[in-house]
Amino acid sequence: MSLVLKEVKDGVAIIRMNNPKTMNGLDMNMTQAVYDAVTEAGADDNVKVIVLAGEGKGFCGGGNLANMYEKIKNGGKFDPAESKPNMNRLAELACYMREVPKPVITVVHGAAAGAGASLAFVSDFTISTPEAKYIMAFINVGLVPDTGGMFWMVKALGYKRATELAMLGAPFTADEALKMGLINKIVPQEELWDEAMKLAKKLKNKPIDSVRFIKQMVNEIIMKDVKSALALEEKNMLACIETDNFKEGVSAFMEKRKPEFNK
Repeated sequence: MSLVLKEVKDGVAIIRMNNPKTMNGLDMNMTQAVYDAVTEAGADDNVKVIVLAGEGKGFCGGGNLANMYEKIKNGGKFDPAESKPNMNRLAELACYMREVPKPVITVVHGAAAGAGASLAFVSDFTISTPEAKYIMAFINVGLVPDTGGMFWMVKALGYKRATELAMLGAPFTADEALKMGLINKIVPQEELWDEAMKLAKKLKNKPIDSVRFIKQMVNEIIMKDVKSALALEEKNMLACIETDNFKEGVSAFMEKRKPEFNK
């Protein structure tokens, strides 16, 4: 089974994460597959617009907690260095989605959690179904936002609302995400892909140089501090991975119980 399905139609690269069993969990293999597909589309002169979506019941559930849980359950110790390559690649993926001189559209249904939510928020356009749920779930398993999630939210929302979403870790609806300016449009499930392709067609017919320069101008305004923010994100995430709260958070999530932190 291919972890990513990719096709190019009339100048639009459609990339679908394809591991429904894990809700398209972003372990190293999936992250690398998505990164390869997106960068390949970015380098293809025939591609004018990139669309990222997820197969199955949801867009992306974030990190693959099942793999982490198996290690915790078997008494294994987490070496933060093992998580570093995936974190680095996720950060590179998020930055590339911003820096590629082509519009990137995320198409979201079901859950967009953790790093999955970060990818939805970093794109140029996000189209969502009404039933979609967004959550910065990191704190619920004893972690901090990665994939630049904290950076994008503070830039989009200001520090008060970004702190609320990150520290409370509560899910919010597509309608709430729209009102906060984190997504662009909500359409019924049956119209989702028609709407995405309609937007992609509009964008690919715009002057390519103007599109590139507009994205460059946006990035100049919002991304001046991104490298230092991602470095701090990595440092804090790796520190969290060594804690008992992380082990308890992952275990509680997989065992479908309320976590008991700080014991």
